[in-house]
This record gives sequence, structure tokens and C-alpha cells, in this order.
Amino acid sequence: FGTNGAEGTVPEYTSVFYPAGKLASLRTGWDANSVSAFIIGRIGGTHAHSHTNHIGIYAYGRYLLADTGMASYDSSHPWFNWQRNRKISHNTVEIDGKGPKSGKTTVSMEQNDGMDFYDCTSTENANVPHTRKVTFIKDRKFFIVSDFLEKTAQRLYRSG
Repeated sequence: FGTNGAEGTVPEYTSVFYPAGKLASLRTGWDANSVSAFIIGRIGGTHAHSHTNHIGIYAYGRYLLADTGMASYDSSHPWFNWQRNRKISHNTVEIDGKGPKSGKTTVSMEQNDGMDFYDCTSTENANVPHTRKVTFIKDRKFFIVSDFLEKTAQRLYRSG
């Protein structure tokens, strides 16, 4: 990407899954007109964004769903709290206006010649686990993104 194809070779693969990093790239190819999605299945990271289950989509030469990133790591910047702590700034589900940063994720990806299947369940919000499933139909350049939220049983105790 840095040399715009002037150096290096085109990878033999298109989509790829990195299980240790819990990252996936679903794509049709490597040229500027390719369709691709980048998905983050991990919690936090070195810059501690609240971006678990983030999806970014690039198609037809432009971003269709972009991650807002961080305009600044200075907490006095007007967008700092929104970009760092709000899941909605990272194209993922936010519950009760919060972006928790702890919990666990289970991530998997299956691939065949025609389709990619990505699955991530996050327990960041212990009361409402979030599962995101992404199906990529390669020859149609079409993504199906499904989000599932399941409220877990809770017991309320009263004292006295």
C-alpha cells in the first residue's frame, strides 16, 4: 500500500484471520477497486479504544464505514472522550451509552472459495453479551452483518 504497488508482490490470499490478535480482513483482492472489511475482535489494545466488534468497510475506492480513530490522545481535545470511550465511534454496538474495556472475546473465522464467515462474542458488558457475525459473499461483494444481544439473568437482592 505504501508504494501503491510499485514494489513488492500481491499476496496469494485475499481474506485473512489473525487468531492471536483477534483481527480479520475480509476482501476480494488487493487493488484500489477491491472490496474489504477490517474487523477487530479484541478488547482494548495498546491505545485502549472501546472498539471490540468494530467493522470498517472499504469499497469502490472509498470508505463506506470508517473508524474515526483518535483525533488526539490529549483528553482536553473536544472529541477525545467520544472517540476513546464510545463504541458508536467505532461502528459497533453500544449499551447504555457506555464503552466498557474489560471482559473476554471468543473469535473465529471460516473461509471457503466463495464466502467468509466471521464470528465474535464479547462479554465486555457482563449483563448483555454481544455477538457479531459477518458473512462476506465474495463474488457479490456483499456483507451481511448481524448483531445479537442477549440479556443474562440477574438476581436482585434487598437488604433488611
